[in-house]
Amino acid sequence: MGLLRRFAITRTPTVERDAFEEPADAEISSPQDWVSNLARGIEFGFEDEAAFTGEPPDVWGLGPMLLTQIYLYADHPEAATYEGALPFGLDHGDDRAGVRAKLDPQAKERRSRDLDSWSFEGFMVTAGYLDNGKLSFIVLLFAPPKPPLDPGLAAICPTPDQILGILGASIHDERLKEVLRPLGHRHRYQRRGEDLAIMDLRDDFGAYFEFEPSEEITILSRVLLLGDQRFGSAIWPGPLPGGLRFGAGWSDILERAGRLPDGEAEADFILYADWQSDRHVSRIEYSTMTNELLAISMHLAASVMGQIAEGPRAGDGRPT
Repeated sequence: MGLLRRFAITRTPTVERDAFEEPADAEISSPQDWVSNLARGIEFGFEDEAAFTGEPPDVWGLGPMLLTQIYLYADHPEAATYEGALPFGLDHGDDRAGVRAKLDPQAKERRSRDLDSWSFEGFMVTAGYLDNGKLSFIVLLFAPPKPPLDPGLAAICPTPDQILGILGASIHDERLKEVLRPLGHRHRYQRRGEDLAIMDLRDDFGAYFEFEPSEEITILSRVLLLGDQRFGSAIWPGPLPGGLRFGAGWSDILERAGRLPDGEAEADFILYADWQSDRHVSRIEYSTMTNELLAISMHLAASVMGQIAEGPRAGDGRPT
């Protein structure tokens, strides 16, 4: 590729395969790859075309690798300064206020946390900063097109209150059956060993339900609603708790939640933030690179699981 050769990069980007299997049989462990010349302050991110457009893993690795990210380093401890011109009239010495002043008028919106992210038509721009507020790097990220939501599917999706109402219910509970019946409850329930059963609706609805045994009954313990097309998943078309929307920024999430999260953990630019209530825990998955809500889950609090284990629930199909 001419662009890579221009920056003296000779390695061809490729998908990452499981190193513990024979090359011909190895499954793809990551559809992304990064190549760089940090001595010239630049890095390129590639992704398998099928993964980038939301296709399932069984078709990854069959098509080309697409250039989806470009990192330009202005002042970074592990990279030299990129000597070329920065986009959008940015200067290497800009601080956070200066970067915002130049990008805010040009973008559709800005979302911020530790980094700043701006949305444009078909791509995003993220800026990172040093502790003193000076620009550290700029990332250009090309966004895959999102399919329009089907209003027919949205109409049959349960509301957040309905989902919370059946959390902890037995698989035999008539309320649970009534809420999940429009989603194909009877045909999607699968046992996964002695300790777990699931309803995997990611292909059609972007939803995933987990059931766990508790004494003599199996109860709904966790619900995951997805807002990005990871691993070929659809996007959940129904409403989200608190009036949230997929793609929401951090300030919007905090405003809807009404308080800071009770716990946080971060890995690979994904922030997991928890809000606890007496009965359940709401967890969001948030991209700290693009500053947007990716997914939300609701699971039973440990104390409630213990209470359910103490005895049968009314309506669970067992004698009381």
